[in-house]
Amino acid sequence: MNGQIEIDEKEKRQIQKKNICNIMELNIEKYSALQDKMEEQKKAAERTITRPEVNVYVTRRSWIANLKRETATIQKSQRLFRIIKFQKGCSIE
Repeated sequence: MNGQIEIDEKEKRQIQKKNICNIMELNIEKYSALQDKMEEQKKAAERTITRPEVNVYVTRRSWIANLKRETATIQKSQRLFRIIKFQKGCSIE
C-alpha cells in the first residue's frame, strides 16, 4: 500500500512539472509575439523618421523610449523563464 502512495506522489510531481513547463512555453510564445510587435513598431518608427515632419523628433524619441522599456521587460521575463525552466527540470532550448 505504501508503494502505491509513493508512485502516486511521483506521478503527481511529474504532472505538475509538465504543467509548469507548458505554462512556461505559453509565456515564452507570448513574449515572442510581443517581440515581433516591437520589431514592427521599430520599423514604423524608422519610416516615420524618414518623413520630413515637424514633430518627427518628438515622435522618434517617445518611440525609442517605449521600445527600450518593452525590450527590458521582455529580456527580464525571458531570463526569469529560463531560470524557472532550468530549476523545474524542463528542457532548455
